[in-house]
Amino acid sequence: MRPLPRERTLTHGCERLSSGHARWTKARSITASRKLGLRTFALICPVLLSIAFACPSAFASGWFSPSGAHAPGGQWANGNNAIDGLTTNYASHTSPGANQWGAPLWLTNSTTFKCGRVKVYSDWDTGYVDKVRIEIRIQPAGTWSNVYEGSVLNCNWSEITFASTNIDAARYSYHYIAGSIDFWLYDVQFYEDAAAIQTVGRRLRGGRGCGQPRQVQRLVVVQGRGGDAA
Repeated sequence: MRPLPRERTLTHGCERLSSGHARWTKARSITASRKLGLRTFALICPVLLSIAFACPSAFASGWFSPSGAHAPGGQWANGNNAIDGLTTNYASHTSPGANQWGAPLWLTNSTTFKCGRVKVYSDWDTGYVDKVRIEIRIQPAGTWSNVYEGSVLNCNWSEITFASTNIDAARYSYHYIAGSIDFWLYDVQFYEDAAAIQTVGRRLRGGRGCGQPRQVQRLVVVQGRGGDAA
């Protein structure tokens, strides 16, 4: 009858072996899951880099010229000279009279982009004008917002900053304190803010209990110029 305790011991040993085997299998599963995550990340990175090099506009930021100029009111001449990236020629505006705002020059872009800065290269003489006005058209609402009224440098770059938002156009105008004068606007440029790269996490179900691993899938979203058409 003594073999029975030995049988129990062997049975208990098998239980211990099974329990240890389960822990080892679980550890191996967690390690494999981590390796899979690293492999996925390694695969995604080259794809993102190839997009950045093949399509720089998706990630690009910096100064660029508006794609169009429009001058309702007939007070502006050669409006396209203000968007050609040159400071050797100019768009010319004729004063409507003393103590009046001139009609604005519309500076448009073919797509919506995120912007918090514009810069202008303009004439300035306090004997004839006392301020300029810069407005932006916010999208998708299409509403105009006055972001600046004040002075600019004479024949030099002036940078105007405001809260960054999605826009597709701006308007530029002079306020005159004298009539019978033309003022020159040499160039205007927008600054496109850097594209936002966001990771969006989604939790997947794992096993029961606090000790069970949770797998997380991350999606990459790129935001930049090339949104809604104006």
